Amino acid sequence: PPPVTPPPVTPPPVFSITDVIVTEGTQPGQNQAVFTIALSEPSDVPENVIAQTTDGTAIAFEDYSPLAPTIVRFEPGETTKQIGINIVPDSLAELDEFFFMDLEPDPNGRAIAPDPQGQATIKDDDPPGVFVSDVVVGEGMFPGQNQAVFTMELSRQSTLVENIVVQTTDGTAIAGQDYTPLGPTTIRFEPGETIKTISVPIAGDSIVELDETLFLNVSADPNGRAIVIDPQGEATIKNDDSAQIIVTPPSPTPEGDSEIMPVNFTVALTNPVDVPVACNFNAADGTAPTNNATAADNDYQPTSGIVQFNALETSPKAIPVNIVGDTQIETDETFILNFFGLQNNGREVSWNTNQFTGTILNDDVVPKVSLSVDREAIAETGEQAIVTASLDMPASQDVDVSLGFDGEATLDADHTVSTQTIRIPAGELSGTTTLTSVDDLIDEMDGEGVDVSIVAVANAMEDGEQQVSVFIEDNDAAGITPTETDGNTAVAECGEGDAYLQFHDRHNGLR
Repeated sequence: PPPVTPPPVTPPPVFSITDVIVTEGTQPGQNQAVFTIALSEPSDVPENVIAQTTDGTAIAFEDYSPLAPTIVRFEPGETTKQIGINIVPDSLAELDEFFFMDLEPDPNGRAIAPDPQGQATIKDDDPPGVFVSDVVVGEGMFPGQNQAVFTMELSRQSTLVENIVVQTTDGTAIAGQDYTPLGPTTIRFEPGETIKTISVPIAGDSIVELDETLFLNVSADPNGRAIVIDPQGEATIKNDDSAQIIVTPPSPTPEGDSEIMPVNFTVALTNPVDVPVACNFNAADGTAPTNNATAADNDYQPTSGIVQFNALETSPKAIPVNIVGDTQIETDETFILNFFGLQNNGREVSWNTNQFTGTILNDDVVPKVSLSVDREAIAETGEQAIVTASLDMPASQDVDVSLGFDGEATLDADHTVSTQTIRIPAGELSGTTTLTSVDDLIDEMDGEGVDVSIVAVANAMEDGEQQVSVFIEDNDAAGITPTETDGNTAVAECGEGDAYLQFHDRHNGLR
């Protein structure tokens, strides 16, 4: 059989809707926005579409009579329908407004609506209304750098000249101080003009203050048609200045011996502020891991208070902290000055840091210590030598001199000392230790030497490199010379062969 050709596909009919422009009118029902709904081609069956209005800038019931969802039926062969929407008039001068007519095809029909919305524009036919804008402007750094530019607009074109009178008035901003005032001035709108701008110069400065306001008042020419809808524009002058509290600590200061000496922390503002600014302060012990000045040690005198700058004042303020001198040998020390409780009355005032350090320099002379000995040689028979540690000046604290012992002689075996640390009491100039020889049976040939040196000094310093020596003269005859090998056994040279001697303590009975 021959192939079957399918019937051609017929595209569905298309709904469309017109836009419309209508004047507002003066009487209810006087004017209508008439939308035309069209079908692209006749249909052999009924086609339904649902129509309803929705708001744009026009508001249902206030500016037009709304249409709830309504079925519009196209009978076979029909291609156009019209829907009229009543406009609600008023006597207000306003901008043109608009609303929409939305279409939704019957889902059970064939027709479609690719552009399902028509717009109605309601042209205001009342006398032109005058509107003025608000404006926000930065203050700037000098007068005239910035301007507050107000925009004044007529709601629609006028066929006549419209004269509008404007002038500035103070808000929180003050004429002549914060801005250049504008006296009563006529702004002329020629026929067809709808927009004018009015510029007010701002008096920029570096004063830190709150945002301020001024107003542009608008009034219509009584002989004109224009009606003032918005009689006042507001300009907000944004403060763009700020101030920082700058604190300069004192230079490191020598403490002195006993006097009380004030050191000054200097406080300043980088910019003037239109109201008083104040903050609290107090002096406190240093917070470093070491070398902190403390009030308990009377290194400085505690202090606290308030530092205040009057309105527009920037002159530096001095905060004195008393440091107390002494003769104590110590390291340089630090204390801190804290700032807190900033009172800035809402202004842009701050500080980078609120804690500052003062340094007290130790200026006390450090005593020097030297060593001497009263005898350079002593016999092995328990004789003594006195080692003296001497200061070149009294110290305000006890001085401890730690000693080291070197040489051929061995501490405790060949000699003893009464103390390895000589203490020189505060205010005195010397201290001693006694070195005593230890008698033994060992022939040390020519004897042994002891070298005494300084290992460490507290509260003073060593005068160069100090060392004294004491020679211990041997008193043992040559013969059997035992050599200690451990705690229990010694080997001795006897001339003929070797002899081995057992002993427990060479100093307690075994010979």
